[in-house]
Amino acid sequence: PTLHHIAAGTLSDLEVETLRANLFPVPNGTAAGTLAKMPAQTTNLASSGVPTTVFNVVSDYNAVGDDTANDTAAIQAAIDTAEAVGGGIVYLPRGVFLVTGLTVEGRVILRGAGEGVTVIHSTTNATIVDLTADAAFLGGGVEQLTVRGSVSAGSSQHGVKIDDGTYGLRFTVRDCWIENTGGYGLYWLKGFSSLADNV
Repeated sequence: PTLHHIAAGTLSDLEVETLRANLFPVPNGTAAGTLAKMPAQTTNLASSGVPTTVFNVVSDYNAVGDDTANDTAAIQAAIDTAEAVGGGIVYLPRGVFLVTGLTVEGRVILRGAGEGVTVIHSTTNATIVDLTADAAFLGGGVEQLTVRGSVSAGSSQHGVKIDDGTYGLRFTVRDCWIENTGGYGLYWLKGFSSLADNV
């Protein structure tokens, strides 16, 4: 993989792959792209102890993904549930999910079915995916999806915002396309031992 950014220090390819495997492993026997078929609440633990429970926003939280229904509450409920149990993967299958803004406070990955296949869309003048926490952020991010804004929404509309006033660790943005935002596509301030790959 091509490593585009590391917030603090330089890691070798082996160190990056080890970090990925320990933080965000795909459950054993699961091929890439098949997470939609996994039942919710199937929990495995990585060697680091980070849960890899999958929360499917469509089958488990009734998100629609038709770019008309507002899916904010459904997706945020999945995120909040994952955070409450110590973390996990919030999976968004194929679709265009209309939101007014999502907040991830750590230990949660928003994972889609691929760039252009899963789209998080907003026309609101606010950050679309906010990886900002009042307390220390530890692990989490977005991967394998498109974040789409609306240029006319306003300059406060950032695609993905990464910042932690306390001590943010292990933010990950990987295999994502960010487009048409009114503000910054990727707004990256404080984040340590973090990476952006193929963004």
